[in-house]
Amino acid sequence: MSQESVVNTTTKDTVEVDDVSLWRRFEILPSAPTDHAFYSTSANQPSRTFLARLTKEYRALSNSLPDSIIVRAYEDRSDLLRCLIIGPENTPYEDAPFVIDWMLDSNFPQSPPIAHFLSWTNGNGRVNPNLYEEGKVCLSILGTWSGDRTETWSASRSSLLQAFVSIQGLVLVKEPWFCEPAYEKLRGTEEGMVNSRLYSEKAYVLSRGFVRRALDIPLGGLQSEINWLYYTKGRLAKVLNNARQLIEKSKNKSTGDSDQDLAVSRLTAGGIITLERTLGKLQLLLERNQATGTV
Repeated sequence: MSQESVVNTTTKDTVEVDDVSLWRRFEILPSAPTDHAFYSTSANQPSRTFLARLTKEYRALSNSLPDSIIVRAYEDRSDLLRCLIIGPENTPYEDAPFVIDWMLDSNFPQSPPIAHFLSWTNGNGRVNPNLYEEGKVCLSILGTWSGDRTETWSASRSSLLQAFVSIQGLVLVKEPWFCEPAYEKLRGTEEGMVNSRLYSEKAYVLSRGFVRRALDIPLGGLQSEINWLYYTKGRLAKVLNNARQLIEKSKNKSTGDSDQDLAVSRLTAGGIITLERTLGKLQLLLERNQATGTV
């Protein structure tokens, strides 16, 4: 799937919004959070051309973001943004939060936005081949991967919206192991299927830890939305329930024909141990929230 077409791809949103005041897809906040990856960088005086383009970008974000992506911009730092993507259904990343900080340098839009992925794997490796532990996001449209020329950043054709949606549609996929170009030739082989299944298990277990991290340590400018989604709307309970069902099915070694279409149909013994440890921490967070009655 090309990066241009992914913006127009119809996918089922992973967030059902019944109160837009509590889940605003795009908002300009007064000030950038101090935990932003690019907060300490020096902000250049924005040019009229930059501000005109930014207004256009903001308009597109306000009108066209899917409900599963929310973006925050800042009055005091027009060069910074923060993006929260909720992992798509039937992928190893389902229901998990993925946060990416962005900086627009003085050459924007001639040069692409600069991304920094907030990796919460605690040194246990990448959650996705395109999302590095040190923060790099490997994607043609960002100029961090040598792809087809039609997929690279273009000042006239590309947009921030396209970049954000491309990460959700091209990176957070059902079989992330095959995002590594060298492995695509193994698709359909026994070796490819085994390695893909093990990688998806790892991605699933690690991304459950992302839920814990987002709830345990407040995230500047997004914490109220994260709490609303996982506590008020019951997404944390869903994460716990689905994971426990997967563990039970894996322990009983029971898989049906319908399970073959699942991104993660069963877990290894090692995966179960690690996941159960994370679920214990998530359960404590849920109980603490229920006891205090806070969101």
